Parts: sequence; structure tokens; C-alpha cells
Amino acid sequence: MTSTTNSKPADADPEVVVNAYFTAWTKGDVAGALACMTDDMTLTAPNGEYRGEAGYRDFLEGFLRLLDAVEDKTILVSGDTAVIWYRYTTHLPGLEPQIAAEHIKLRDGRIARIEYLFDQVPFARALGSNSGADLHQAVNAR
Repeated sequence: MTSTTNSKPADADPEVVVNAYFTAWTKGDVAGALACMTDDMTLTAPNGEYRGEAGYRDFLEGFLRLLDAVEDKTILVSGDTAVIWYRYTTHLPGLEPQIAAEHIKLRDGRIARIEYLFDQVPFARALGSNSGADLHQAVNAR
């Protein structure tokens, strides 16, 4: 982890942390997003589970290669739980704007778990894949 991650105060306001995370990744700032997470964070998505800094970086960098814009966001925070809902567009031909949601659990002022929800079928089709099973490989091949 970077020193930025370790300098994150344990008593950080969950709303501030979640907003900083979302702002960072939507601007392509992977390090900034990682600074909001625990070292052992886990992201679960329809196309797999990603653990720690390396796993999250792998997932996000693949997604960012496809992303054009994020809009219509809603962030709800209650205690150590947050939900982010948003619409995004990609530069993939034939892929209409998509909706995604992230269910986030915080621990000690940092994001410890993200359950990322999106419909992988349109992605798989746009990437020429027959199923979502190899979606991760198709994204990273771009």
C-alpha cells in the first residue's frame, strides 16, 4: 500500500471516505481510490472476486479503459454501510448507458468490502464474449 493509505485516519467520516473514493476512481485516480481502502479489502463483482490492492487495481484499471463518463450518482451512507448508484457510458460500440451499484462496508474509517453490481451480459456481447465467465479476460485484452 502507499503511504497515503496508511495515513488515512481511523476515525474518518464514512460519508467523506465514500465520496473521496467515488470521486477518485471516476477521475481515473486509482491511487486515490486505494487510499480510501483497507489493505485487505475485497471487491466482489459479477465477473469475479478481487482482493487487496493488486486485485482492486486489476479490476479498476480494466474498467477505466472502457469508461467514458459517470453520471446521475446517488450516494447513501448509514453508519459503516454505503450504497452508490450511478449510470455510466463506455466507448464500446453497441453498449447503451449502463447502471451500476456498489454496496460498501467500512471498517475503521476505510472501505473494507465492495459488492459491485452490474449487468455483465451487455458487456460480454459488446466485447464479443459468449458469456460473462470470461468477461474479465475480454476487458483486460483491450
